[in-house]
Amino acid sequence: MPKLIPSKSTVAMSDDLGRHSPLITLDSPSGDERPVGHVAVSLLNDGSAVAVWLHHRSSGTAIVGERVSNAGQRSDEFTIASQTETALG
Repeated sequence: MPKLIPSKSTVAMSDDLGRHSPLITLDSPSGDERPVGHVAVSLLNDGSAVAVWLHHRSSGTAIVGERVSNAGQRSDEFTIASQTETALG
């Protein structure tokens, strides 16, 4: 039987095009909630980044995001859209 490995959403920042900060965990499994799929990241002009991913909840699935500064400081997670899993994913 294959082993199920819980997924985490992580990001790392770099300001020298090579060496990066330790991984920052944005989302990880908790109870029946978990991140799903890949994380999309966009770099902003001020050096920060916005990460977006799918998050499965008991009530359905949400597209969530978080802003991370170039120093690794995280914003609060925000919801972009929420729907049933089949509608979003």
